[in-house]
Amino acid sequence: MKARKPNTAQLEFRARRFSSGAIRPFDTDTAVLEAMELVVRLRAATDDEKTLAAHRRLAGLEARSTRRLNQRLAAAPSSLRLVALFRQHRLSRIEREIVLALILSGVGMVDTISDVEDLQKLTRRRGRERLAVVRALADESRLVSSGLVEVGEGDAPIDRSITLSSQALAPLLSRDGKGASAWRVKRPEELLDRCYPLCRALADRSRSIDEQRRYHWSCDDPKETTRKIDRLTRDLVRTLELHPDWALHQLLVPVFSTAELAIVITLLAKERGYFESNDDLFTGEGLAKAASRSVPEIREQIARLGRERKLRREGFVRVVGAVGDGIAVEDDAALRKLHFELADGYLEKLGVSRQRRSLGRARAPLVKPEQLVFSERVLAALDMAIAQARHARVLIEEWGLGEVIPYGRAVVALFSGPPGVGKTAAAEAMAAKLGRPIMVVCYAEVQSCYIGETEKNVVRTFREATEADAVLFWDEADAMFYDRDSAQRSWEVRDVNVLLQELERFQGLCILATNRKVTLDTALERRVSIKVEFERPDRESRKHIWQKLLPAKLPIASDVVVERLADEELSGGEIKNVVLNAARLALARDARGPLLAADFERALQMEREGRWGRRAGSIGFGGKRRAPVSNLIA
Repeated sequence: MKARKPNTAQLEFRARRFSSGAIRPFDTDTAVLEAMELVVRLRAATDDEKTLAAHRRLAGLEARSTRRLNQRLAAAPSSLRLVALFRQHRLSRIEREIVLALILSGVGMVDTISDVEDLQKLTRRRGRERLAVVRALADESRLVSSGLVEVGEGDAPIDRSITLSSQALAPLLSRDGKGASAWRVKRPEELLDRCYPLCRALADRSRSIDEQRRYHWSCDDPKETTRKIDRLTRDLVRTLELHPDWALHQLLVPVFSTAELAIVITLLAKERGYFESNDDLFTGEGLAKAASRSVPEIREQIARLGRERKLRREGFVRVVGAVGDGIAVEDDAALRKLHFELADGYLEKLGVSRQRRSLGRARAPLVKPEQLVFSERVLAALDMAIAQARHARVLIEEWGLGEVIPYGRAVVALFSGPPGVGKTAAAEAMAAKLGRPIMVVCYAEVQSCYIGETEKNVVRTFREATEADAVLFWDEADAMFYDRDSAQRSWEVRDVNVLLQELERFQGLCILATNRKVTLDTALERRVSIKVEFERPDRESRKHIWQKLLPAKLPIASDVVVERLADEELSGGEIKNVVLNAARLALARDARGPLLAADFERALQMEREGRWGRRAGSIGFGGKRRAPVSNLIA
């Protein structure tokens, strides 16, 4: 509903009274707004007047009133919030009028302003002054760069949406001129807890805008949520203004624009544990939607997360798991998929501890390094991988390798060899030595019969490993990283493409285990930095394995000779099976033991023949009996 227009006689009376007499400075913000409303009404009446004499009379009154408005603003004290705002940002005459017109529209004193053209019509700007309005609202202008005015996208400059930011409007909405109501908090920790409704509203807007874009229909929910966000943001800012000595005030209020503040508050929700840390809300696209008032703004907000923009350039936000500046190519598509978090240094200044991430599929490693028995060649390769994973920042940042190696910085190790030779145990021990959890992934956990779901599961797997800072171990990698030339379906090629792409971006320790190295995709060649071939242990190694797998508490008869057991050409996994089966045989005979040489001999026979009983067939498909272990050794 439009504001009621006064008649011409009333306008002329008000204009003469306002523009006559001595120049008196404004004493309230309300008086400033009433003067600007008078000027807007005079401009509208001048354009609507049909008679030449009346038109000239109103035009003269409008010119004198505009001049008197600017004279009284110049003489007004900085104690007025509007005057302080104008002087703080050094606004020109047209910029001041734009801000005042948007405030009048926001409080319903004049017709609603939705875009730049509405503003031109409302202020009745013509010719060169219409161009001046467009220039005053350009992306690099004072009004936009300072965050006072937010301008959206449009097919033409005059079609761009225009909104006054909360920092300009909020102080005028209360009688004391201070704006939003403050929260009653005594400590910064309490304030962070009070931010939960704001974080929830930002997440709701992100999802509402996503639905609006996905289903191509307009709904009121994002607008309602945006009004709630604006109100809660004003409450937050007002509360922080009452505590200027808090680090939160110094690092939030004067630092960010409205959109940047929305991104930072959303990421604070991540560290407070309000949402799961791997939620899509914390991707570039999720954050952009949380900071956007409409779908067209999403691209603009995504650009704020680029490495050259303020949030990352000045160390407020970083890419999750990134070493140095992150990935090499940061176009719009890449920024949408990346996960973000507040930088360590910024969190420290805020006095906020990083939220301990939920490990999900990641778990504590089960094998310790001292339990391993490998050749010197294998141990040296494992130490190389551990050294790079432990000192990644030294390599990338301090030694400058990040400048010449922009991508593919992860430690990707390929473990190959027959079953039971220690590939999984080595991965577990590496995680233990690094003090990190391990995340073991197999084909069945990521493969889906639904189109597109496998790719999502792959992306989610790498993201979860990054969030948990876990060693990522792909068991039987040949089932996923197979050669694309042998693929029979298009979705198989897409799956491998996504795997290779995520492996390129991953910056942790990733281990691929396979029994058939020759079947892997050739594109893995340049991504794998360390190749470790595990072989069946020699006699000396088998002796050490037997000694480690026979604990001191195990009741062993005196006729059991480790040297004799080591003569059997078994892998570490097979030796483990023999020990367990010998113990089971002893338990079945007598719960107190001991384990006899006969128990070990029978367990060895079971392992050689690959069967559980005298009459049982071989375990496997096709009924073909497994060859004795001795025949498998080259």
